[in-house]
Amino acid sequence: MSKLKDILLIIFEELEDDQRSLFSCLLVNRLWCETAVLILWENPWRYHLGFYQERFLYNTILLFLSNETKELLKVQGIDIPSSSRNPPLFDYLSYCRHLNVIKINSIIHLPDYKKLIVEQEVYKLLLRKCSPLKSMDIRYIKHQLDCFHGAESCLSGLSELKCTTYDQPLFYDSLAQHCQYIEKLIIEQCRKDNYGLAKLIQVQKNLKYVEFNGNLFVGGGEYNPFGDIGQALIKNSNSLIHFKAFFSGNISFPPTILPNLYNLQKLQFFIPRLDKQYEDQLKISTYSHLRILHIENISSDTVVEIIEKTNGHLKKILIENYNYCNDSKRLIRSIYKNCPNIENLSIIIHNHNFMEFKKLLKTCQNLKELYIRILNNDKDEEKSEEEKFEDGGILSEILIDSAATCLNYIKFLNYWKISSKDFEKFLENWKGRPPLTLIDANYDDFFDSEILEKYKSEGVINRFNVESSYYFLD
Repeated sequence: MSKLKDILLIIFEELEDDQRSLFSCLLVNRLWCETAVLILWENPWRYHLGFYQERFLYNTILLFLSNETKELLKVQGIDIPSSSRNPPLFDYLSYCRHLNVIKINSIIHLPDYKKLIVEQEVYKLLLRKCSPLKSMDIRYIKHQLDCFHGAESCLSGLSELKCTTYDQPLFYDSLAQHCQYIEKLIIEQCRKDNYGLAKLIQVQKNLKYVEFNGNLFVGGGEYNPFGDIGQALIKNSNSLIHFKAFFSGNISFPPTILPNLYNLQKLQFFIPRLDKQYEDQLKISTYSHLRILHIENISSDTVVEIIEKTNGHLKKILIENYNYCNDSKRLIRSIYKNCPNIENLSIIIHNHNFMEFKKLLKTCQNLKELYIRILNNDKDEEKSEEEKFEDGGILSEILIDSAATCLNYIKFLNYWKISSKDFEKFLENWKGRPPLTLIDANYDDFFDSEILEKYKSEGVINRFNVESSYYFLD
């Protein structure tokens, strides 16, 4: 029976985000119910809950409060749902390994002063029962969690934390005494420095992933939201392998941090305008272990500088938008000379660089996903319809002749055209390869619907969409 439960656990873990299917598993038999409960209650905050579901979750949690606590809450005018004669079938809270302040706040529908009291008792309960926690989302926390009984053992194994720079520095300062093995840190609303958060970052012993998200609207004066935090980040450069920054507004993120993050395997950098100081720092950075490069608003020259120092480890190059690319030849050459194992690639092709692109396809035989933007040689002169159709025919022949057999996803990121004759020829020659997903970012759908339906039914095309989006943020 234990082996069957182990098998069910493996299956149900694949369904952990499928709330409906897991709920249906509760009704099969006791073994299925016991197993599904483990998955559902490991992180009950991940699911979208309606009002009545929130109420049910809230009432279930309150069932585990001690009688003394319930009486204390009643004295303060807080209604506690009456419990049935039978205790809960499972010790649900003991399965929980995640804590989410925002979700807990959302299920407590009480006036503010009563809400704070109930929140405190719920946190005390969870820290006592949910030991050890794997992750916490403590954005806008109003309670000093580490002061509650059981906090030390509950928080010592924490591996993921989501927070903001607006939470009290003293809270982070205290948290640093208990949490020193955080591997993944996400900082939302990153608009100011926070010495407590900096200390928390500094004491980590295996910090692998850091993500900054925020709208920075910086006024006058010396204002650096990454003074202490930036220095603490640098001190974790040995273990840090994934760095992501996503900002809008005026940026005060010091670019000098970037060269210090020398062990990165994944770099994602999204800001409205990547000016010269950022590009200069990226050019002098050495990312010899980099596997994934995902940036927007960057020049092709800077991308080339990065690629040439990655020791052939790059598997993904996703550039949302190039600031400048006068000639794509150097970019294409740098890829096929330095990235033989590339699997996901966004590329710019000037039409006179088609042959270089063909060399890239022949060399990079692990390519699975391709995002193509074709540029005219002359920026000031729009191509004629005939020229666009000609480019489409050339590109389709190159893909058939040279693309890796594992290529199964192509997205065209700007206006291009292909004749029905060339399109049908392309799909006919694609037979025998993995089914193809085609995404076209044009606003006008000019593909022959009959051809599409024919090759869908034959299994050549897996999916075809026309999308107005030029972007591919993961």
